[in-house]
Amino acid sequence: MTRAPVAGRGAAEVSRAARDAAEAFRVGVERAGAVRAGAGPGEVVRVAVDMPPRCLRRGGGASARRSHLRYARRRTPGESTDATRGIGAVQWTMRFVVLTGAGISAESGVPTFRDAGGLWEGHRVEDVATPEAFERDPDTVQRFYDLRRHAVAQAEPNPAHDALARLERALGDDLLVVTQNIDDLHERAGSKRVVHMHGDLLTALCANCGARTPVTAELVERPPCPVCGRRMLRPDVVWFGEMPYELDAIDEALLACDVFAAIGTSGAVYPAAGFVMTAAEQGARTVELNLAASEITPLFDEVRHGPASFEVPAWVDEVVAARG
Repeated sequence: MTRAPVAGRGAAEVSRAARDAAEAFRVGVERAGAVRAGAGPGEVVRVAVDMPPRCLRRGGGASARRSHLRYARRRTPGESTDATRGIGAVQWTMRFVVLTGAGISAESGVPTFRDAGGLWEGHRVEDVATPEAFERDPDTVQRFYDLRRHAVAQAEPNPAHDALARLERALGDDLLVVTQNIDDLHERAGSKRVVHMHGDLLTALCANCGARTPVTAELVERPPCPVCGRRMLRPDVVWFGEMPYELDAIDEALLACDVFAAIGTSGAVYPAAGFVMTAAEQGARTVELNLAASEITPLFDEVRHGPASFEVPAWVDEVVAARG
C-alpha cells in the first residue's frame, strides 16, 4: 500500500492546517480558563472551547468552527464510575473507537521518543523524523529506527494492551483500535482490528515502488525491496510533514461510533487530537484515560487519570459488564 495524499492537499498545506487547528484550540481553552488547577475530585468543570476547524476531516472545511460545551469530570478515588453511563439502558449495538498513544506503551518500557527537552532519544526531531532528514543523512535515520525496532522487540504487552484485546473479543467488529504507536504490542496482546495511523516499525516502505513489506534485515544495510528489487527501503513510519495512514477509514469509524476513548495521548498532535471532536459532534460519549491531564482533557465527557495498566482494565471491565 502506498501513502497517498488526501484530497490533493500537499504536506505543507496539511501542516499549516494542523497548526491553525492547534492554535484555535489553544486560544479557545485559554479563553475559557481550561481545567482549573486544583479542581477537587468529583468536581465537574464546565469549559467552553472554540473548536478547531474541521479542515483535517474528509470532505470537511474551515467553515465549521463552533463553540461547544464539554464537561471533564474528575473521578473521586475509590468511586464506582460508569464510563459507559447510559449504555446499560440501551440495546447493545454500540460501536467503539479507541485511540492509543505513547502513554500506553511507555508502561511496557517503550520510550516515548520525545523527552522534556524536545529531543527524540537524544536526537533533534528534524534529524530523524522528517523526509528532509532522511534525504540528508539516511544512515543516521536508518540506525535510529533499527535501534527502536530492537528495543520494541524486548518489550512485552502490559495489562492495558491485554484489556483492549479482551474488549475486542467481547465486541468483535464493534471495536476499532487506532494507534499512534509504531510498535506491535497491541497485536502481540491479541488485538486484530488495529489501525497504525503513524506506520509500523516492523515494516519497510519502498521509496521506489511504494510496497510495504516486513523488515527482515537492518535497513541501514540497504537490503533490496522484495517487490521491485531496488535498494530504496525506508522505515514505514509517518514523519512530520507526511500524511498519516487510513484517515478515511478512521473518519468513517469516528462518525459511526457511539463511544470514543483516548488512552495515553498528549492531545498535542493533529489530526489525532481532533478525533474526540469528530466523535462528540456526532453524539458519541467520550472518555479519556491518561496518566495526567492532556491538552484536550476539557473536551471529554469523562476523565480518568492514572496508569493505563490500572485504568484501562477497570474501564474494560465496566464495558463488558454493561454489555452483559
